[in-house]
Formats: sequence, structure tokens, C-alpha cells
Amino acid sequence: MENTKLNEGTFAEAIENETSKIPSDLVFWTALGGVVLSIGLRYAGKKRASKLVSQWATPMLLMGLYNKVFKAERHDKDD
Repeated sequence: MENTKLNEGTFAEAIENETSKIPSDLVFWTALGGVVLSIGLRYAGKKRASKLVSQWATPMLLMGLYNKVFKAERHDKDD
């Protein structure tokens, strides 16, 4: 099999370089904080705000997962 290198665009590469600097713990705690805030808003009677905030967790966790994969790929490439 031929080893072909996929070239990322400069915009995607710039985003990956910046987001890879974000610690994984920060992403996790931000997602968890959104869930806790959502529960608090729900008990405070702010149903619409609670729904909005509850939707933060999924994108944050996906961003954390993407960063993990990107960091692992970069680490493997460096070896």
C-alpha cells in the first residue's frame, strides 16, 4: 500500500494547533459545569435557558475527543 499524506488546509491546521493547547481537563470540567448549571437553571424555573445550557456538554466533549485524537496523531507522527 502506498502511504499518502493528506494535506490539511491552513485554516484547519491553525485551528488544530490552537485547540491542541487546551488541556483536556478544562474541556471536561467545562462540559460538567454546563450540566450542573443546566440543572440549577431547571430548578430555578428557567426551562428555556436550561435547555440551551444543557446543549453545551456534547460539543465540548466532542472537542475534547477531537483534541485527544489530534494529539495522539501528532505524537505518533513525531516518533
